[in-house]
Amino acid sequence: NDDNNNNNNKIPPKLHQRYMKLKYKLTNIQTESERIQSKEGQFSDQLTDGQKKQLERNNTKEQALLQSIQEIETEIQTHLHNNNNNNNNGKKRKQQPNRRVAKDDNDDDIDDF
Repeated sequence: NDDNNNNNNKIPPKLHQRYMKLKYKLTNIQTESERIQSKEGQFSDQLTDGQKKQLERNNTKEQALLQSIQEIETEIQTHLHNNNNNNNNGKKRKQQPNRRVAKDDNDDDIDDF
């Protein structure tokens, strides 16, 4: 039963894959932006227009990715919360029929000789 409960609390593979893909993209964009910004002091005092535009695009993409990641995190939390509630309800339902069966076995009116 513990294995079954652990499986129900796992994140669905597709949802996990989407989450990891977005985190990977975010890391790449942040790395690219850091590299561009590090050039500002190394080679000249200012970035080229192309570098500035790329930083702006990266910033826009970064904000969109952060929003998407937050939405997926909420979806994951909702999924885990719903599964946890379903598991608790399922346990109660499973216990009640077992009790009835046990009472029925002990309460039969037929004497066994």
